[in-house]
Amino acid sequence: MRILVFVTSLLLIYWLAEALAHYFYLFKIEKRILVTGTRGKSSVCRLIAAGLNGGGIRAIAKTTGSATRIIMPDGSEQALARSGNATILEQCRVVKLAVANKANALVIESMALRPQLQWVEAQRIIKPSILVITNVGPDHLDVSGESLPEIAKTFCQAIPYKGVLFTREQNNLAVLQKRAQYMDCQVQAIAEPDPAAGIDYGEWSYIEHPENIELALAVCEHIGVNRETALAGMRKANPDIGALREIEASLNGQKVKFINGFAANDPESTQKLFDRYQEAITGNRFILILNLRDDRPHRSLQLLELVKSQPRAALTILCGGDNRLLIKNKLQKHGFPAGSLVDFHKPAQVIAYLESTMHDGDLVMGIGNITGAGIKLVNYFLSKGQTGAKGVELTV
Repeated sequence: MRILVFVTSLLLIYWLAEALAHYFYLFKIEKRILVTGTRGKSSVCRLIAAGLNGGGIRAIAKTTGSATRIIMPDGSEQALARSGNATILEQCRVVKLAVANKANALVIESMALRPQLQWVEAQRIIKPSILVITNVGPDHLDVSGESLPEIAKTFCQAIPYKGVLFTREQNNLAVLQKRAQYMDCQVQAIAEPDPAAGIDYGEWSYIEHPENIELALAVCEHIGVNRETALAGMRKANPDIGALREIEASLNGQKVKFINGFAANDPESTQKLFDRYQEAITGNRFILILNLRDDRPHRSLQLLELVKSQPRAALTILCGGDNRLLIKNKLQKHGFPAGSLVDFHKPAQVIAYLESTMHDGDLVMGIGNITGAGIKLVNYFLSKGQTGAKGVELTV
């Protein structure tokens, strides 16, 4: 019994020391900005950090959407090594990294999905002075909430006491405002971009969503970087690997267009993708790549219903985990001809098949999930693409 008490005491002392050390580092960072929401988090993180750095405020950002990346003040990027599964505790390592690099600001993308984890990450790990909720959309319904108001309440767990909340959410704004009032937190609701504002969105080296830019600008201006200076910094920001890209590529002499929609991994965002390219889909030989994850069966079934409701692709390629076999069987029962439906486990198999079957002028679209095969396929098309490939992160 004494040994158990002794060991427990040592553990408590260790945890207390770790917590004190974390807060010692945390409060050395003057501006702590946490970005949560359904869509656009990675883009907004990158834009805020770029805008702050452009204004002379040394900022480090971390994104966790399509790929975990640390964006340094000079714009260079590095991966965050993990020895196991991702957890919100890795945010503590990012805090130490920011202090070691003498950052005045930390812009960090939320990793939490469940309400309890949103609270722990915000109120105990990051303690942000500024929270950004990009929007509220139907994603991760199994853990974040079964309705949009419930999902909004999940994001509310991150609202800081006496802080400032920036959001472009409109439909569930009242839910956010109610919690913010309880937390004595100011709310800055960002309206739709004004076409008369004079911003030339074509000046970016890639296409960025105007709403993401306006949201990031509002944060930068609040911190003290004027609009033009922040915009100049943002134009230098690199896009996330998950940003929607249109890539003109050459595969074995065949000129094709590839659309990276892998990161639009919920039905509403994917439907917007189909709507955006409806004319191109119906006017070209259309090839659809659906990348699936075994740990997202609910999402796979959602995307199945969406694919069934769309104009039939000349060729549908399923890749990823074993979910593809279930989806393939259901599509065949729905009437997809055997010759228009193929499945592969590895991205190398997909690439080899594409290279052997592509026609000049084909339109290829990737949807489902960016993880695993998605990233490899995007990088493949980028390697085959012409200069000037552009992209935009979808929003809901």
